[in-house]
Amino acid sequence: MALNQLVQSHLRTVGALASRIGRLGTAQRVETLQLVPKDIRTPDPSFAGELSLGQMGLADCVVDLAGRSPFTVRSGDGAWTAELMAFGWLRHLAATGEVEDRVRARLLFLEFLAARPDGIAWRLDVAGRRLIAWLSHASCLIEGADESFYATFMRGVADTMDGLDRHCRSGEGTPERLTAAAGVALASLVLDSRPAQRERAEQVLASELRTQIRADGGHVSRNAALVLDLLVDLLPLRACYIASGVPPPDPLLQSITSMIAFLRHMRLGDGSLARFHGTGRVDADLIATLESIAPQKSEAQLDIGPTGYARLERDATILVVDCAPPAPGCGTATAGSLAFEMSVAGARLVSNAGWPRRDDPALRAMARATSSHSALTLAASSSSEPDRRLGWTGASPLSGPALVRASAAERDGSVELTGEHDGYVARHGLLHKRRLLLAADGCRLDIEDRLVGPGGPVRLERDLPFAVHVHLSADAEAATTLSGDAATITLVSGEAWRLAVQGARASLEPSRDFAHALGAVPTRQIVLRGTTAGDTTITWSLEKITDDAA
Repeated sequence: MALNQLVQSHLRTVGALASRIGRLGTAQRVETLQLVPKDIRTPDPSFAGELSLGQMGLADCVVDLAGRSPFTVRSGDGAWTAELMAFGWLRHLAATGEVEDRVRARLLFLEFLAARPDGIAWRLDVAGRRLIAWLSHASCLIEGADESFYATFMRGVADTMDGLDRHCRSGEGTPERLTAAAGVALASLVLDSRPAQRERAEQVLASELRTQIRADGGHVSRNAALVLDLLVDLLPLRACYIASGVPPPDPLLQSITSMIAFLRHMRLGDGSLARFHGTGRVDADLIATLESIAPQKSEAQLDIGPTGYARLERDATILVVDCAPPAPGCGTATAGSLAFEMSVAGARLVSNAGWPRRDDPALRAMARATSSHSALTLAASSSSEPDRRLGWTGASPLSGPALVRASAAERDGSVELTGEHDGYVARHGLLHKRRLLLAADGCRLDIEDRLVGPGGPVRLERDLPFAVHVHLSADAEAATTLSGDAATITLVSGEAWRLAVQGARASLEPSRDFAHALGAVPTRQIVLRGTTAGDTTITWSLEKITDDAA
């Protein structure tokens, strides 16, 4: 009863604001919904219980509301604020099916309107996702509500749509603009009187898809998590086109098909995505849902697509390798050229540190460095450099390597990748070459890392230290031999692998998993260290320990 009284109070407040400033009065008439899109993201019904206790957990950050509206809280975490303003959490309240949670959802909707937030709330991607969330959970919001709330809700939808529509007509191709265009296209399709706006939205959406989605389904940022987010917004749009009898635009259909294929290409055996260029922890159940929607699985291809990732797969072993430079001008780009991740029998064996969900510039700067990837560092430097004016901040663009090239091929049932990058040439005069050979049964991986002169043999003026980082998952255990020529890695399943190395010394050192569900947690890494005076070769291998070998 108290919640209903709060809803009525906020309705009066919002109505008074509308009459004074016209914020909610721009729509010519109250719209009606022809369709309600389906949200395919996984709900968490426990969210409602936490909210009733005055806590709101978003983006790996829990905020104590202390009796306040969340829209008046200054959390200090931009990712938390962005998720709050995007309203994706509505799915958690809708999932309970409880009347009290529907009333609470209405109350929060009205609190948002009354707070009149700016800044992050009106960033194109945040506002676009908010529009999609409002439409997808319209039933939760309006079921049992009176006519006054329905009119307020529909005016809020129409005004958000109109504002995004104006902003989408200009500007450069960015992920934020693509999300906003998807939101406008969806709203114009499901509202009852928007044919002209729908046509304009389709044109903007088609243009953005052509600009941003590459032929293999990857995004120009090279961020696989972004592809997942975009796809989850585009699939309900496709479904609404089909349900309404309106033919979906060809660029939408083509992009969805290629994006699903790309996510499959980037998926490791544990069900999650390889962690490069802004990808951290993702919802493995959501990826599985997308695969169930996808066309029939095609045969694995060794070709490295335009987004620049190679996938090597034999039996239960999967590797994903970064075979391209960081995307220019991209704030989530990482210095991981020729880094790889490896899963065996459904668990990660070799990992990267991943991308933090929390908006913490210091953590993100560390996550972007080469040392946070399973890659080689030279003279404690990264293979890519940040903008010198900004340094290693959480969002500064990266430059270099100028050259990254790789190719993969089958060889007697095994699969081999050879690659090189010049990220250390300008500063240290050496190319990094990496060769990966995965055995036909998936039980052995041979790796060769070479440091060579770009034009032939070279002798440096002084020895430089190198380090080959092999990051392990948080639940893996490892131990190195006293001689430093080998290590044993034991997974939580009990499966064990042996690392053997020549040309360097193995040591067990601290690391961090920035993408863990609990935030940045301590982990371990095996680091192969040595020095180089010029041409140097480090050979190492990972081999499954069988009962016979034990």
